[in-house]
Amino acid sequence: MPRCRRRSRAIRFAAAAGDPRAIELLAWCALRGIGAEANPIAAYFLYGEAAGEAVPNARENQALVYEQSLSQSERQHVLDIEARPHASQEALAATAFGAGHVP
Repeated sequence: MPRCRRRSRAIRFAAAAGDPRAIELLAWCALRGIGAEANPIAAYFLYGEAAGEAVPNARENQALVYEQSLSQSERQHVLDIEARPHASQEALAATAFGAGHVP
């Protein structure tokens, strides 16, 4: 297995285990398209999860993703998801990790 792929998998495992810095790193990777296709919606929710774990600057990074990286329709999609109770975690799992936290 290529080294980069092993590291990506390790980051996903650490994020799934609740490591706040791994969650933040996964958000950055999702935003930049590192290890997978860029996914700013996943980055938005991952930064939100990192902010919930008190990662410094994660809330600010989430706001920047919203303002600078999401299209108008993506912004509306995020708002629709956040308006539903418990939907953000489901959206995070679906957009950031596919069927579950670890590929």
